[in-house]
Amino acid sequence: MEPSSSKNLRYVVELPDLKSEYQFRTSIIKVEGETEFLIDTSALSYSVEKTVRELISETITEIESLPLTSYRDRARVRKAVRSLARIQNRDETRRFAYHKNLLDILSALKYTEEIDTADINHIRKSLVDLMLYYERRTADEEKKMGLSSVVDLKNLR
Repeated sequence: MEPSSSKNLRYVVELPDLKSEYQFRTSIIKVEGETEFLIDTSALSYSVEKTVRELISETITEIESLPLTSYRDRARVRKAVRSLARIQNRDETRRFAYHKNLLDILSALKYTEEIDTADINHIRKSLVDLMLYYERRTADEEKKMGLSSVVDLKNLR
């Protein structure tokens, strides 16, 4: 780096699906020849307060408790809940399980987005969080299997 310049470094940490408190420490070190000089250190704490299964259960409860006034919206709720229940019942050690979970999250999101008679913003946030989790797991699974990151989700059912 040039003197007086700045550079943003970005890193991603994948946390386990376990409730706990996690600590991350970062150091900035200046290297001159063979000598290292500690410039600064930083620490960050992150807490995992719910497992993914708990988030799915809470999301199902929130969807089921929506104050709906139309038959169509009640049918959409049933379909969204069925999609999320498939994830809870799926053996995640099986091939393409994370892909199927992602597809089910997208289905639940689609059905809840179609609800006209209730506010679903808080549910949307939970579903997006789940979608991000399963996108990451899907990419990890593909990498382990040496697959491309493009998979035809429609043919996984």
